[in-house]
Amino acid sequence: MDYETAKRQLWECNRSERLERFVKMLSPEWTDVQLGELTRDVWTDAERPSQECELWETIWGSPRCAAMTNEERGTLMAMPDHLTIHRGVSDCFGRGRRRHCRGLSWTLDRDKALWFASRYTFVPAVGWLATVTIPKTAVRAYLTDRGESEIIVLPRELPRVRIETVTGR
Repeated sequence: MDYETAKRQLWECNRSERLERFVKMLSPEWTDVQLGELTRDVWTDAERPSQECELWETIWGSPRCAAMTNEERGTLMAMPDHLTIHRGVSDCFGRGRRRHCRGLSWTLDRDKALWFASRYTFVPAVGWLATVTIPKTAVRAYLTDRGESEIIVLPRELPRVRIETVTGR
């Protein structure tokens, strides 16, 4: 399927079906930039990417995925060789899982990770703050959409993660 048709059809389907449809539409004829652009768009729109972690690992693991803007790529290149990243996981209504502490989406901003860990304070909940230092070479993407400093890293490339329990603020 050509890129423009795929892009249009992706946004015509329900959000819950978008990742599966995206994977079915992938074409070797797309450029790396086109693949990266659609990956970024679908990722940014995804509500719970950890539920489809294996599919996302395959996509982000592709050497063809050029999802960063030139500015993001430049910023990442200027960062130190090792980065301390954080991930907040909330146990919203008992559906959060401590195992999600080894997910794909991380942040350089500890406060943002704490927000994710404790965002459901209107219910009795517990959350976790995961912290790890990784080599910059493990970063698959650095994304600044939504005012975040998001780091995408494959869980299998993570060294030992330090996990703290977080209760509502």
